[in-house]
Amino acid sequence: MNYLHSATHFPFARAWRESGLSRLRQVRALFPSVPISLVVSAMIARIGSDRQSGAGSQATRRPLKMTRAAWLPWMAWCAIGMMPTAGALTSQTITFGVQPTSTLLVPGGTLPINASASSGLPVSFGTTTPSICTASGNTLSLLIAGSCVVTANQAGNATYAAAPQVSITIALIASSPVWKAAANMPFQRARSTASLLGDGRVLVIGGEANAAGSPVPSTDAALYDPHTDTWTNAAAMGTARSKHAAVVLNDGSVLAIGGGTPTAERYRPATNAWTATPAMVEVRQWHTATVLADGRVLVAGGLGLDSMGAPSALGSSEIYDPATDAWSPVEI
Repeated sequence: MNYLHSATHFPFARAWRESGLSRLRQVRALFPSVPISLVVSAMIARIGSDRQSGAGSQATRRPLKMTRAAWLPWMAWCAIGMMPTAGALTSQTITFGVQPTSTLLVPGGTLPINASASSGLPVSFGTTTPSICTASGNTLSLLIAGSCVVTANQAGNATYAAAPQVSITIALIASSPVWKAAANMPFQRARSTASLLGDGRVLVIGGEANAAGSPVPSTDAALYDPHTDTWTNAAAMGTARSKHAAVVLNDGSVLAIGGGTPTAERYRPATNAWTATPAMVEVRQWHTATVLADGRVLVAGGLGLDSMGAPSALGSSEIYDPATDAWSPVEI
């Protein structure tokens, strides 16, 4: 049980009567879990007691009961009243440095950003368009074409109030496609095929090599990596091919078909190896090959050989099923 006595026992007791509202807010901030009504009731009772008995009158002093929960907030009330009142925080503003209003988009590219606060405190950056651009430190990462909105913030400190957020908009413009020379293949070829693999590399196979002035079908294969602009030799095919067709199957393997021969074979990038498949019904070259929605491959037309062994246009087609590793003719 605690008792609050008159001002003669607490020299600063009268101090808490002044600037009451301001100090009440400060006590509330220090003790948010204690009902401030307890402290207010104690203050009112204390003031009323002083007025009835007269400050400093020992004869008429009456003890004032105060709950344990209100004691510490009341002491804080008195202490805060003895402290100097803090002045208002100084305002500040943010100004962006010279920034372009538009720039050509280079996917994966970056752009420096800068801004300063009138307080001299560091500024932090962000964006409200994260699908178009993102900010990290003083660097803007460019993702896709569009309007990139960059924000600048300064949270303030004990002296400066938080600055109002400011923003700028930078238009990211898609650049026109341009051609750039790539590294040369490890061999010269004509009538080869190029297939885009799932990892972004390109497989180039077969074609004709010029041997002693005569075109000769080739078994060569090479892989191009656009990220490093380099070529590496891949495993050679089992059969030389030219004027053939090649498609990427749903499992990521590559099916090489025909090319002056009825044979076909599959290349698996993970193992860098070729595996022969059953042969087509017809010898074909200059034909088409299309991967169907169900994963099968339709091969149609092209040039075959007539009964005399001469090139002859074909009107037939056939389907390869990777699941069963089998060819079947398409009925007309």
